[in-house]
Amino acid sequence: MALKIFEIQKFIFVSNLCWLWLKLVIVTHDIGEAGFLDDIIVLLRDGQIVQQGSLPEFVHTPADPFVTQFINAQRNPLEALNIS
Repeated sequence: MALKIFEIQKFIFVSNLCWLWLKLVIVTHDIGEAGFLDDIIVLLRDGQIVQQGSLPEFVHTPADPFVTQFINAQRNPLEALNIS
């Protein structure tokens, strides 16, 4: 229950910041959360950009095996988002 309330609070906070036309950089290790919160995702490895794009681009055209492994490790949360 507490986790769900936190998720709702986070969504409201981010929505309000976007409404104010503020630019945000959100750091997360959860690809589903990244896809939910923003249009552009940047995946880093050792401080270098591995891939940049939308969540469907990550799922359907991973740039390299690291991206594929990252996506597959989080497959269950992504299925809930119904990426097409």
